[in-house]
Amino acid sequence: MKIAIPSTGKSIDSTISNIFGRCPVYIIAEIKEDPETGKKEIGKAEAIENPAVGQRGGAGIMASQTLGNEDVDIVIAPRIGPRAFNVLQKIGIEIYQASGNTVKQNLDNFLENKLNKINSPGQMGMGPKPGAGRGAGRGQGAGQGRGQGGGAGQGKGRGQGRK
Repeated sequence: MKIAIPSTGKSIDSTISNIFGRCPVYIIAEIKEDPETGKKEIGKAEAIENPAVGQRGGAGIMASQTLGNEDVDIVIAPRIGPRAFNVLQKIGIEIYQASGNTVKQNLDNFLENKLNKINSPGQMGMGPKPGAGRGAGRGQGAGQGRGQGGGAGQGKGRGQGRK
């Protein structure tokens, strides 16, 4: 079984990335099961660069397809946007809610059955949190400029004066 986790760095001890589609790196860890005891443990882990990190649009879709090409079975992430969620579901990748700060903590939490499966997508957007601005500006400035331009006009003085 292969598990992919969005990461800020290239090691299993790296901090998990809050951004699925545009994270810099995914850590893909193989989970091995001991045939005698049935105990699961973390095997080989590798970092792969995210080709969608600089995408303007469709980053989640491209990232999901990349993980599908790597034969990933499970994704663990803080949130997944709706497009990435749909792609992951269509290709049969299960999605779990991250609950630790590092990649390793999340893998350990998964092995201890402490993570919840995500059954619906999160909010779409670029970044870890939705915007908090109220967008109340109406472009109705009062225009109180003071016009202190010095008045060094270059007029040619062709006036005829009074007659």
